[in-house]
Amino acid sequence: MKQEQFDKLPKWAKEEIRRLEYRIGTLEKQCEFYEQNYKQKTNTSFVFPSDFLDKKQYLPERTMVYFEFENGRRVRVMLLKRNGIEVLDLNGDDSLLITPQASNSTYIRMER
Repeated sequence: MKQEQFDKLPKWAKEEIRRLEYRIGTLEKQCEFYEQNYKQKTNTSFVFPSDFLDKKQYLPERTMVYFEFENGRRVRVMLLKRNGIEVLDLNGDDSLLITPQASNSTYIRMER
């Protein structure tokens, strides 16, 4: 967009464009950081789902990530190799109940 066109936009539109440009810049910097620091150190990867990028981001081997439920309880997930086979290792703050939904889908919830 040319500067003349931008200048003619309403104030709210200019602010939204600036906010989105800043967000894009931030995401690009995060991707660059992970790529520079982790790409050569591991073959474990995850993908940031994003409207702007869909690029592999590398984590150190055996990195644990967690998901937190509204009540604060967490499920921790780590990609591991067991006997040469990649597996997801999950552990939670309470017992995990795994309910298969299909051959390629499952629900996981915690029970006390």
